[in-house]
Amino acid sequence: MEVNPAKKKLVRPEFTGHLARQIQRNLAMAIAGGVTSSCLFYFFYIRKKKQAYADYHRQLDPDALFEEMRENGVFQSLGGA
Repeated sequence: MEVNPAKKKLVRPEFTGHLARQIQRNLAMAIAGGVTSSCLFYFFYIRKKKQAYADYHRQLDPDALFEEMRENGVFQSLGGA
């Protein structure tokens, strides 16, 4: 005995939990995007900036800088060279 395809019961679509699944997927994508963009920002901007500041302070000679500013008359009380 075969079932007539026209009389076969249709499968109902899944309506329950659709919003929860969509929110969960969107939240996971947002978290992944945020972590990715934060890592990219750190590695391509913050680390370079920190390295530049470290290089500047490593090469800085405060006594030579003071003498240069003194010769240019920055300090009024010390007088020029």
